Amino acid sequence: MEQSILPEDLVEFTIEMLVPWEPIYTVPWAIIADADGYMWINKKYPVLKSPFKDTVVEVCREIHDEDEFIVVNKASIVGWRYSREQVMARFIPHFNAHLGEIDTSDYLPVFLDE
Repeated sequence: MEQSILPEDLVEFTIEMLVPWEPIYTVPWAIIADADGYMWINKKYPVLKSPFKDTVVEVCREIHDEDEFIVVNKASIVGWRYSREQVMARFIPHFNAHLGEIDTSDYLPVFLDE
């Protein structure tokens, strides 16, 4: 008997795997705010093609020039609030914002679409 290989239909898709400009859904706690109030999203969080249970935040990956970021539909954040995290500042290229004490390569800047 041969060991199974993960079939495509069982692969968990994450924010970092998003096709640019394709709206998708994730959980509200994938987003954090740093001490300065800048919002970030963990690109390792899973996504779904349609809202389901707690995966209600609509996100869309965008790329402009060399900058990659996530646009979040603000209206889709219902019943969730964020606090500013006290984190040690660490510069992220292309954006004058800071994030710290976590692997910054796992986070993308968030822009709210009002």
